[in-house]
Amino acid sequence: MKKKIILGTAQFFSNYGIANKKKTNKKIVKSILNYAYKKNIRYLDTAISYKNCDKNLGKIGVRKWKIITKVNFPIDGDKMDIKKKVLRSMRELKINKFYGILVHNSCAVSKISFLNNYKELIKLKKMGITQKIGISIYGSKKLNFFLKKVKPDIVQTSLNIFDQRLVNFLNKKKI
Repeated sequence: MKKKIILGTAQFFSNYGIANKKKTNKKIVKSILNYAYKKNIRYLDTAISYKNCDKNLGKIGVRKWKIITKVNFPIDGDKMDIKKKVLRSMRELKINKFYGILVHNSCAVSKISFLNNYKELIKLKKMGITQKIGISIYGSKKLNFFLKKVKPDIVQTSLNIFDQRLVNFLNKKKI
């Protein structure tokens, strides 16, 4: 398993989390990005659902970064226009392509709707809109299903020093 340090942007421009009482501004975010880049961190993790994050990052300038974004799939089984959302995100970020696009809510969607919409991510990869596709997930039970049906390039998961069950599961699967 190849590991990379990726800077998350969920807390940028929002009061995300239980301890954050105010939003981070562009000046602070720019300072964080500059520091991280100097420390050889080259990947940013964001999501289309992070309110105003794409626009603000685009204003700061993130072209030199490898950006991984996440998109929510519909829960009810309908297909959605993933391509339209992704292209809008690229315009707001002022980038030419993504390094990766992940399913943001893979645990919430039905198996049928997941597979139908995942095909759209495969098309985006073939079109050169993204280099890699994958899923963001929090449990091995659902992940086992997805890994039988699709071959993600990227699996994003939560991790902490006390609970590494998912890492052990991924290592066994040789991802």
